[in-house]
Amino acid sequence: MGGSCRSGFFDYFLKGIDNGWHNEPRVRLQVRRIDGFIERMENEWPIARTRRTKLYLNPVDRSLSAVPLQTCKASSLMLWVTE
Repeated sequence: MGGSCRSGFFDYFLKGIDNGWHNEPRVRLQVRRIDGFIERMENEWPIARTRRTKLYLNPVDRSLSAVPLQTCKASSLMLWVTE
């Protein structure tokens, strides 16, 4: 959360300043990428259009797969993906 966002939040809730904070989206999130992030606004949490996908970690090639590896014991991971 950036400095101006934090400042607006605290001004509204702690100082009682009517700065329009009540008009802000209920959820502000950052989708991380290799080259930075994309900031998104949402109205609910968890996000309604989230689809849960069970993935398995492959320790041999360090990949994720929808099916478990048969030759060795793979660990599972639950990943939340939004479109």
